[in-house]
Amino acid sequence: VYSVVKEPFDHDMPSGKSLAILNVIPTLGVGGAERWLTTLGPALQKRGHEFHVAALWAPYDLGQELEAAGIHVFRLDVPHRRLFPIAIAKLRALMHRNQYDIVNGHLLFGSLYARFAATFARGPARVVSTMYNLGYDSYPAKSIYRRLGKYLDGWSARRLDDLAICVSHGVEAHYRKHLGLAKTFVLPLGISPETIIGKSTRDRDELRRSLGIDNSFVIVNPARFVPEKGHRYLLEALRILKTVHGLTPQVLAIGGGSLRPVIEEAARERGIVAQVAFLPALPQQHLLEYMRAADLMVLPSTHDGCPTVVLEAMALGIPVVATAVGGIVDQVDPDVSGLLVPPADAESLADALHRIMNNQELREQLAHTAKRHVERFYVAELAQGYEALCMQLLTKGRAGTPSATSVPEIGT
Repeated sequence: VYSVVKEPFDHDMPSGKSLAILNVIPTLGVGGAERWLTTLGPALQKRGHEFHVAALWAPYDLGQELEAAGIHVFRLDVPHRRLFPIAIAKLRALMHRNQYDIVNGHLLFGSLYARFAATFARGPARVVSTMYNLGYDSYPAKSIYRRLGKYLDGWSARRLDDLAICVSHGVEAHYRKHLGLAKTFVLPLGISPETIIGKSTRDRDELRRSLGIDNSFVIVNPARFVPEKGHRYLLEALRILKTVHGLTPQVLAIGGGSLRPVIEEAARERGIVAQVAFLPALPQQHLLEYMRAADLMVLPSTHDGCPTVVLEAMALGIPVVATAVGGIVDQVDPDVSGLLVPPADAESLADALHRIMNNQELREQLAHTAKRHVERFYVAELAQGYEALCMQLLTKGRAGTPSATSVPEIGT
């Protein structure tokens, strides 16, 4: 699952060597990056490493879950994201107390503050940033503030990072293009099968009854209500299904985000509001129950880094229809483990939905294959790769930083 590097990794740790890793992240709200820490952290601690998390400001929703797994969580309570000196001072003090081997920044502000704090701390830690999204495509840097932020992000990443970990090949290409990064490495997000698969105790029919779902064909769409998740294309595809094919599947649109009222109004305008149930963002276990109860998972993103919800659906045996963007093309083998359509194309999406709704054999075939393919994204293997990556950084330093010379398929 890794990019090709100049020298192969030795996956055997030196005897008795453990890593002390500090992860810096803006918040511990429920999101992809935050959820990844709750997956990767326990796997690395099981391998004998110290995995700490410093959240710069509230919310700290996932803090208790991390602590229950034995992970130290530092809630820094920085009053405002732009109070640079306060954030740097708190992180620098934390680094002095604990002498970390690796400082790993996550998302824009987590990475920015981690880079500068580690530099001012003058410690031995190697500095890594994890890149999750296609942010400079989703939200182009048009204003002076955004242009300045992009410049600072690129300058500090090139000068201060030992390595940028990218969660998909699409994300790697994005940051090489926009920030001019050369020291990059692809390590995808993954899932814990024990968490996703192992906690299901009720059969599907019982789940549907308990959730108030009738015998309709049910599509689950777990995505924040933001422009890049492509809800308007899903709504238009539903209108086409209804008016052209006479199909009216029920859709569970689950997520938070500022665009929800706009999307609800768009559903009313298209005459499909009765088909769509809008649910708020849910804790992971509740979301997984809705996914288990569904017939199909749809993700019509226009930009996406490495959505773990696709992997979760595959692990649960739920067929996937998604767009061929970002990390989704690494996760889904077209017409083998799921169906992929072009982004921003409601007609192609409607065609794919029509095809899969009318073909139970296809749904079963895709689901069966997906459950096997998703095993390459299990966290145990990815944690081993992260560990080996960190060890190479520590033993060889900047001169030996891994650099991707080519980009093979995930799983090779």
